[in-house]
Amino acid sequence: MPGLTEMALMFEELDKEPYAGPQIGIVESPPPEIVVIAGPRILWKDQLIIAAHVLDGYKRDLELTSVTIDNQNTDEGDITLRDPPLPTNPATTTSYSIMDLDIAQSSASKISGRMEYVDTLKKGDEVILIPSQDNQTYFLVDKAVRL
Repeated sequence: MPGLTEMALMFEELDKEPYAGPQIGIVESPPPEIVVIAGPRILWKDQLIIAAHVLDGYKRDLELTSVTIDNQNTDEGDITLRDPPLPTNPATTTSYSIMDLDIAQSSASKISGRMEYVDTLKKGDEVILIPSQDNQTYFLVDKAVRL
């Protein structure tokens, strides 16, 4: 019985620690050797599980509709999209590489292809972190933006 009592006391102590919930961190060093500061904690890459879409080289299939293409002689290239202007960063742009673009006609109603993100987290970026129950691992789910 003493073993069960000891285990019950351990679980009781774990229940007393409040779950901190989502947090904001600041990227101190970008990937691949990422370091994030979250309050008093310094999080190293082995303590982080990072969402793929915030990393350089992340690929997604895409489909565009109601698009007019002037030059359909290429199936690769680059496209830069301007994000909506934000008060904190009015000149935000994101660059993508387009691979395997399939254009059916010159005034296409649908284009499909694959997009590769060529940017990643940078020093000073704010990120959204969700700690595991034991606060030993943090899930970096996205880059944070303040309006």
